[in-house]
Amino acid sequence: MTPTPPRVILLFSGKRKAGKDYVTDLIQKRLTAEICCILRLSAPLKQQYAKDHNLDYEELLGCGQYKESYRADMIRWGEMKRQQDSGFFCRLAIKHATQPIWIISDCRRMSDVQWLQEEFPDRCVCVRVEASEQTRSQRGWRFTTGKNATVKHNKGKSWPNVFFKLQGIQCATLHLYHNITYFQQKKIMSNDTSFQ
Repeated sequence: MTPTPPRVILLFSGKRKAGKDYVTDLIQKRLTAEICCILRLSAPLKQQYAKDHNLDYEELLGCGQYKESYRADMIRWGEMKRQQDSGFFCRLAIKHATQPIWIISDCRRMSDVQWLQEEFPDRCVCVRVEASEQTRSQRGWRFTTGKNATVKHNKGKSWPNVFFKLQGIQCATLHLYHNITYFQQKKIMSNDTSFQ
C-alpha cells in the first residue's frame, strides 16, 4: 500500500526519558488523530526481527528481560538491514499512514532522517527534545553498561536542519504546536512546498 503523501513530517529525536512520547502525544491530542498520526520506527523493526527469528513480538515491545536478552542482537540486525536498504524500516512504518501530518517519534539514526528527507523533500521538520540528566533520572532513566554504551542515537547537533530544540516541555511544546499549525494551514491553502 502506498501512503498518502503528507503535508508535514515531524522527525523527533532525543535521549531516553527526555520526553519525546509526552510531547508527541500532546501534539497529536491538540491536532487530533484525524489530522496527525504518530509513527514509530522501532515497532516495524521489532516486528520484522520477531518474524525473522520466530520470537514473541509483544514481548519485544515491552520493557522486560525478554527484550533485554535480544537487544544487542536486534540492534546489530537492524544496522545490517539499514546497510542493505536504508529505507527498509521507514517504508514499513509509513505504509498505512493517511493523515496530512506525520510524527516520527523515535528517530535514532541519521540514515532514517536522510531517507525521509530525500523521499519527502521540503516536508520534514527536525525536532530535538532535550532534558537534563537529573530530569531524566527523575523519570526513571538509569545508565546501564552495555545498554546505554551501545551507540544507537545520533547527537542532535550533528543533524541537518534541527528547527526546534525543546527544553521546558510544556511551554516549548505549545510553541511548537502553534508553528506546526501554521505550517499545516499554509500547505493546505497553497501549493507551496517550502516553510518560508
